[in-house]
Amino acid sequence: MTQRADSAPDGDAADGAGLPPAAVDPDTDISAARRALRGVKYTRTASAWAGLITGAALLILLLVFILQNLESQQTHLLFWTVSLPQGVGLLIAAAVGALVAGVVGAARIHQVKRAIKKA
Repeated sequence: MTQRADSAPDGDAADGAGLPPAAVDPDTDISAARRALRGVKYTRTASAWAGLITGAALLILLLVFILQNLESQQTHLLFWTVSLPQGVGLLIAAAVGALVAGVVGAARIHQVKRAIKKA
């Protein structure tokens, strides 16, 4: 490393890094970082993080709901009779409803993709 005329001996510069003052100017670095961050509006990582936080909050609410509804109830469907806690039964019903909606949505997406491919 070459020494500048205004730097201290043994490579210790006045700015502490042996670089010109403009290269380590904190105001310049902060404003450049802010400009770079302004350019980043949406990322998949940000949406994954938001989804993770939302999912964790919903999971906690679901756990509280199930723990508050532990009274057992009988559920009859055609010739089956099941005795489950109320919260668990409602959770199963919601999961089945979400699966049905997902299957119908996937079928529609497949149908649209096939139509686009043909066109």
